[in-house]
Amino acid sequence: MSRLRTPTRHGPQRPPAAAVDDAAPVEVSPAVAKGTRDDLAQRAREAQGNVDERTTLIAHDVRTPLSIIMLEAELLEQNPMLAELSAVRRSLERIVQNASYVNRLVGDILDLASVDAGTLQLRLQELDLGQLVASTIERAVSSVDRNRVVVQIKEPATVNADANRLERVLANFVSNALKYSTTPVTIVLDRVQQRARVSVADRGAGLTPEQARNVFDRYRRMPGAERHDGHGLGLFISRRIVDAHRGRIGVISSPGQGSRFFFELPIVG
Repeated sequence: MSRLRTPTRHGPQRPPAAAVDDAAPVEVSPAVAKGTRDDLAQRAREAQGNVDERTTLIAHDVRTPLSIIMLEAELLEQNPMLAELSAVRRSLERIVQNASYVNRLVGDILDLASVDAGTLQLRLQELDLGQLVASTIERAVSSVDRNRVVVQIKEPATVNADANRLERVLANFVSNALKYSTTPVTIVLDRVQQRARVSVADRGAGLTPEQARNVFDRYRRMPGAERHDGHGLGLFISRRIVDAHRGRIGVISSPGQGSRFFFELPIVG
């Protein structure tokens, strides 16, 4: 006859459970751990590479029809039959200006992919910086805003530079200055020892020391940028372009005193 187990005052007795040490470490060999890390890193690089490749292909595809739009609009602007039609000319100018802006964005996208891949290459040639300033104003500043831009060529200078990329740097400085200031913007070309310096000064709100330190970081936007279009890459790409030229880029600013963005490049000769 089986005997009944009498419950204790704490309830029925149960067989003891197996001891489990939750804090016990799981042993993984260094080789396996390194292999896992390397595999994850390789997968991340491949995924990023696929994204960059698709982005680059799309950007190139956008640039081709965009170039045609810009060319056709510029040819229409030069048509003497349209010279007397001011409304048409203003419309054509807006087409050219906005197409140029999109073209600079495409350039930023392509250069960002090149920077991340470590393959940014420059097409260097002797470049008159005074001519660069003039051509940048012509292409990047609308006729409505040109009376707000003051140019001071204190000393002419020639440098070895990639004209298209350097124009994007200057256009970025000027565009930001016009966005964030309602007063005139001053572009100055002068020399600092053996370097040519191009600076763009505004009388806007200015930057705190912390903002000035971080303003060239990726995706960093200027104070008040939420009221304007932008992607937070212009100044970051500008710094990379100037660095690739072995130049110097910076900003001098203080709150309430405006900002002066500049870049310096070695002078030829």
